[in-house]
Amino acid sequence: MNTLYSISVVFLTCLLTFTLPTKNSSGLDILHTTSFVRYHPDVRNRFILTSTSKILLYAAKNETISFQIILSDINKTARKISIGTRDLNGSETFDKENIDLFLLQNCQESYQPDCLIPFQPGESIPLKALRKDTDYQAIWFDLYIPSDQPSGLYRGNIEIKLNEENPIKTVVELRVYPFTLPEIPSLKADLNNYGVGFVKVWGYEVGSQKGYQVERAFYLLARKHKMTLNPLPYKSQRGNPHPTMAPKISGSGDNIHISDWSEYDKRYEPYFSGIAFEDGIPIDHQYLPFNPEWPSDFSNYLNNKIVYKKEWKIIGKEFMHHFEEKGWDQTIFHIFPNQKPRSNNQIPWNLDEPKGVKDYEALRYYADLTHKVFSKESKIKVRFRMDISHFYCDKHKGNKLKDFRVNGGNEILSSVDIWAISKHSMDNLRPQKEALQLKKQGKSIYEYVTSPLINDPLTKGIQYGWNAWLRREDGIIFWNTVKKMGRVSDGRDFLIYTGEKYGIKGPVASIRLKAIRRGIQDYEYIKLASASNNNIVYNVVKDCDLSNLSSYKNSLNKLANIIVSSMH
Repeated sequence: MNTLYSISVVFLTCLLTFTLPTKNSSGLDILHTTSFVRYHPDVRNRFILTSTSKILLYAAKNETISFQIILSDINKTARKISIGTRDLNGSETFDKENIDLFLLQNCQESYQPDCLIPFQPGESIPLKALRKDTDYQAIWFDLYIPSDQPSGLYRGNIEIKLNEENPIKTVVELRVYPFTLPEIPSLKADLNNYGVGFVKVWGYEVGSQKGYQVERAFYLLARKHKMTLNPLPYKSQRGNPHPTMAPKISGSGDNIHISDWSEYDKRYEPYFSGIAFEDGIPIDHQYLPFNPEWPSDFSNYLNNKIVYKKEWKIIGKEFMHHFEEKGWDQTIFHIFPNQKPRSNNQIPWNLDEPKGVKDYEALRYYADLTHKVFSKESKIKVRFRMDISHFYCDKHKGNKLKDFRVNGGNEILSSVDIWAISKHSMDNLRPQKEALQLKKQGKSIYEYVTSPLINDPLTKGIQYGWNAWLRREDGIIFWNTVKKMGRVSDGRDFLIYTGEKYGIKGPVASIRLKAIRRGIQDYEYIKLASASNNNIVYNVVKDCDLSNLSSYKNSLNKLANIIVSSMH
């Protein structure tokens, strides 16, 4: 594989820097670590130990910086453990309310700890977490730097109290850079999910008031990690919309119309207007329910294309008018046909991951129909998206129907707005170059990927941001997002857990979600620095070895220094 535009990832030996273990009189070991890998006692002696007694953090404004503290109670002397946070002091105060704590838990046997359970400062840590075979507990810290936080150095303590003894104090130093990451992420991270059926875990129906409340918690978690939850609003192969994820329509032909917007507006208005989010910024993008089976039944396509197009046009125009009246002009709306030939539909093509010319021609039909119905001149931004697996890759080399090199795929699909190209294609040089040509034509380029596996190094998540900049991609699409807590998976198809096992009516983030956020924030560093000196930054990024702590830290420091220097 050509790796000219790829960050290498290997197993992380000697990646982290720990403090020397701190012990109190009862024998509790305390180690401090960065947020780049999961700690495990089996690999402890392979990490570099230093004598530093501080946790040193560097962050921009509007950035979340993370670290971990590892507690080990090998002698089993602990009866009660709690952690307290304090304000950090400098020229101003860094409020402790901007610090979130999580217990790293093992949610599935045979896999490394992956889910992060929120808990409050001062709350007792469950001792059972220290009583398993591992004899340790990782505590994850997120520090969010507000956009209006003055730059400079802040100092404070984290207090770890064991058995009501005097607390052990760990010094934290935070240096806030004089620059701010953008409120709207430059790299779009799409968390695709097939509907919102996960609300049923708590016994709620899709479209119920309590279902909406749980659903919103998932949207908020995605926003907090600089990503966008994007549930497909229709059943992926049959095409009929999920309850309340499309307005009600009545009539047919010339008389087709939207008869009720109320439930649709109730669900989506908080996101399209921004009132669902603390920052008030509307959601970046979201699917519309249009697909080959809605608003016009696919049988019309087979028997009467004039009626089929007419019904699309009438309902599409009503969408545009309604959205304009509502002022929903900040979100980019995706039309995405996801169907493949299945026994439960009439679709004869592979619209998702097309395999050849017939599939391309069908996608061209729907892209052209989208543009006829939804004018690009309107303030309401509607774009046609296609997910393609084999894009100038070698699997079908020479096949006149399937090989993108020879079958005219670029010409047939020229009206597609958003090209979501598979990772296995984009890992190669030719597809990267061809994708750049599409960008020059005004197309958006996304890479669609599986989630990092639970047992993968965490840098597998960080690397998405670095590779996206090298490949000049606009976004990343994770093909599935939410997993019910009891279902077994190696992680490839989810990044967020349902929290019912821990009494949480809402989502639980995986540690891999945090790693992906780290890469998205790194992308902002790279983009800000490249505005000053693109050639130098290109070499910094290309030469960065994410498997080496020194290389990664040095690269980030170089990027930060370039940004700060450019401000003077």
